[in-house]
Amino acid sequence: MAQQERRRRGNKVQVLLACLAFASWSLLLVALLLFHYARPELETGLVRYFELDVRTHWQPHLKNYLLYVLWGCSGLSLLSFVINLRYSRRKQDKVWFNFIMLLVICAVSLLFFYLKV
Repeated sequence: MAQQERRRRGNKVQVLLACLAFASWSLLLVALLLFHYARPELETGLVRYFELDVRTHWQPHLKNYLLYVLWGCSGLSLLSFVINLRYSRRKQDKVWFNFIMLLVICAVSLLFFYLKV
């Protein structure tokens, strides 16, 4: 016999988590685009052969935007993870793994920037 769903906020929380997941992954895509344009240019053999100018430093304003987006993405994924833990009390409820993975990706990226660059 099927169990009756008695939650008042069940569907709304799932929709909220899906929207937060979409927003978090969209922020990560924006961060990847900012990383592409902010990083130093690669110096390949062809560039050396033709003696072309290469930018060897980070674009400061784009790097700052990148850090803001990464902090926002990690904050949004942490908030989503907390909401997911708060409203998953049954055995059938699953922890959304993508929030954990996104939080780890953002944390490692932020560590890279603050420790290396």
